[in-house]
Amino acid sequence: MPPLRFLCLHGGGTNADIFRAQIGTLMSQLTEDQVVETYFSEGTVDSPPGPGIEGFFEGPYFLWYNWPPRVGSEVDSISITDAYHALYEVVEDEGPFDGVLGFSQGGSLAHAFQVQHLIHHPLKEPLFRCAIYLNSPMPLFVDDDGSVVYDMSVVGSPLKVPSLHVVSERDPNYEHCTRLCDCYDPAYASVIRHAYGHAIPKDTRTVTVVGKEIRELAQRILFHSE
Repeated sequence: MPPLRFLCLHGGGTNADIFRAQIGTLMSQLTEDQVVETYFSEGTVDSPPGPGIEGFFEGPYFLWYNWPPRVGSEVDSISITDAYHALYEVVEDEGPFDGVLGFSQGGSLAHAFQVQHLIHHPLKEPLFRCAIYLNSPMPLFVDDDGSVVYDMSVVGSPLKVPSLHVVSERDPNYEHCTRLCDCYDPAYASVIRHAYGHAIPKDTRTVTVVGKEIRELAQRILFHSE
């Protein structure tokens, strides 16, 4: 079975090298067994280090787009559009990719990118055949009073793309992460819960369960492509 190629998108306030280290435990066995291949892209918006990053990982640190984006802000909307354009360039130059894997803001961007592609190019093939989201919230904006407003431009019929959602009830963004799960057809979506908050789990049990799900995901993708 040929390995699945994943485009990997880091969380806010980190970078590609940090994300490579963060998912090292999770992905090492899968890459050694040639279940997956990974390509790490990087945001371009300068950022302070994300939670738990400073003192452990060197910068520079990046966002994919201005965070949190504000309701009605043209600057922030342009920042999101620029992120879409940057990913299109990555897909064109480094693709094709079988799937996308994103953590936190990277996962939010991955979802919005796929939906925007379907809206603007309905007759073209989907960008990815599967998606993996690690603690990734539904794309959102923040109003002037601090309340969260979901980005309804990326909400529609549940996507029938096979997806894996790794979430934690201890994550402050848990509710928003479950809203992202709801954007996918439950017949094609799997959910794994862990106890480590807004972090990528590294414990043996969770890593084993996630690895098993990714292997099964690879099998399903291969089966449907034959």
